Amino acid sequence: MDSIFKKMFKMSDLPLDTFQAIPKITLYGNNDLIVENFRGIVEYTENLIRLNTSIGLLVIRGVGLKLVEITREDLLIEGQVLIIEIRK
Repeated sequence: MDSIFKKMFKMSDLPLDTFQAIPKITLYGNNDLIVENFRGIVEYTENLIRLNTSIGLLVIRGVGLKLVEITREDLLIEGQVLIIEIRK
C-alpha cells in the first residue's frame, strides 16, 4: 500500500484490515482460535495446521486441533494451541 493510502487511513479512524485482506487472528485462552481472511488450507493434521494468507504461511501447532467451522474467509480451530507463527 503506498503512502497516500496510509495517510488516508490514519485520518479516517478505520482499521487497516477493513480494506485489505490482512489476516486477523483471535485466540481465546489456548483452546479456540479464529482466523479471518485466510486464502486456503495447505496442511491439516491434529497437531499442525498450515494456512495460506496474504502475508505468508500461518502455521499453528498444538494438540487435538480440529477445524470446527470453515467459511470462505474465516475458520474456527479448537484444540490446545501451543505455537502460532508466520513464515514469509
